[in-house]
Amino acid sequence: MEGTLTETGSLQRIHNLCVEKNFSFVSYRTPGSLEVTTGIQLHDLPARLGSFQSVKRKKGFVFAPFGISTAFPVRLIVPDITFTGCNYEGSLHSYPGNTKGAAQESRRETLAAGSKEISRTGYVGKVNNIKQSIRHGNLDKVVLSRLSADPKPEDFNPSQFLNILHLTYPDAFVYLLYIPDAGMWCGATPESLVSVTGNIVTTVSLAGTMKYPGEGMPVAWDEKEIREQDIVTGYIEEVLKKFNITGYRKTDLESMKAGNLVHLKSGFSLSLDALDGKLFEFIEELHPTPSVCGLPKDKALSFLKKTEEHDREYYSGFLGPVDTIKDEMELFVNLRCMKIESQSLKFFIGAGITSGSDPLKEWEETEDKKMTLVNILKRITR
Repeated sequence: MEGTLTETGSLQRIHNLCVEKNFSFVSYRTPGSLEVTTGIQLHDLPARLGSFQSVKRKKGFVFAPFGISTAFPVRLIVPDITFTGCNYEGSLHSYPGNTKGAAQESRRETLAAGSKEISRTGYVGKVNNIKQSIRHGNLDKVVLSRLSADPKPEDFNPSQFLNILHLTYPDAFVYLLYIPDAGMWCGATPESLVSVTGNIVTTVSLAGTMKYPGEGMPVAWDEKEIREQDIVTGYIEEVLKKFNITGYRKTDLESMKAGNLVHLKSGFSLSLDALDGKLFEFIEELHPTPSVCGLPKDKALSFLKKTEEHDREYYSGFLGPVDTIKDEMELFVNLRCMKIESQSLKFFIGAGITSGSDPLKEWEETEDKKMTLVNILKRITR
């Protein structure tokens, strides 16, 4: 799936046929890779799992929500067909449609029917409420998200959208995913949750956001953004301490460009052996990190349940390919994503609120994050 848009044709036909036959699929590209990998599950629906630990001894593609529930469980696509690039040598026409998928399809747009959009005034008011809670010592940070739904253009092409993401954001994890009873999702996330290759486990502390000032221009971070990143870094260090891990490596703080934005980032690496068989527990302890939730975690989660007027569904959860038999996985936080529905495109966006937050700037930050995808949309619907 390299080069021009015309090369998406074959993959587009495959995507369309999968939707028609209710086959679950994912097409994704990892950061720095040149080709998209596609996996198609022909039979049944992807497993509905009550915990990430249920993925143990399995291989496939994980799609996990922000908060696991009956409506939004962990999903595991186990492909019957896997290929790279645009072209699949076989034919999907010979496979019968997934009738179980067809029966469940009506669920996908009704699960979050109560989710509401919020106005700028409403969002600013919620930011001020969070700052008041922080001043009272109840919270250190809260990541307040919102839902923004736009009408879906008549000529919207998900496969073409994925291709532009692939070409525009080479350092992000980009994907297009479809599960009949979970819907179609697409995104380009800059944030790794956990990567396991060989005996090395890595994770990152990614927080703080500002507009990219331009090539060659200095990035001037203010105290609020530095503080926000420090909170995430400190949390990861506390998790490592909880697992009695001291021999890890931490990279220096750096600025990382992600589309039209730039973030503060530091990395952590440790040996898989140091986790002493507790890799899944480690991942479950990390998620959700303060970069998508807040601190203290339990208080922030409780606050968000009362404050946010939408279900995050799979936004700010995590996703990626896993082969737990070989202890290999690449999991990414599901940021800069949208849910593609029959009549609308639903964007999920958020900002980290600390004591130094300017409420109007936090609203503007969510708008800037939405533009990561809207800018791509403009290019394919001119």
